[in-house]
Amino acid sequence: MAVSGGISILAYLNLFATGSSIVEFFKFILLRPECYLLPLGIGTVSWALFSLQKKKPTFREKD
Repeated sequence: MAVSGGISILAYLNLFATGSSIVEFFKFILLRPECYLLPLGIGTVSWALFSLQKKKPTFREKD
């Protein structure tokens, strides 16, 4: 998810070549639903990484 959202935002950087300002760029990004995949994907990855760290690791007993 994060990759597709990041690629969408990078692709929309071409708006600067058409003469758009930074404010117009952010307004446009906020209206595009595919750009919401970047924060959603980063949040999902962060949640998965931090939720797994709370569990204690299990070790095998020596044979």
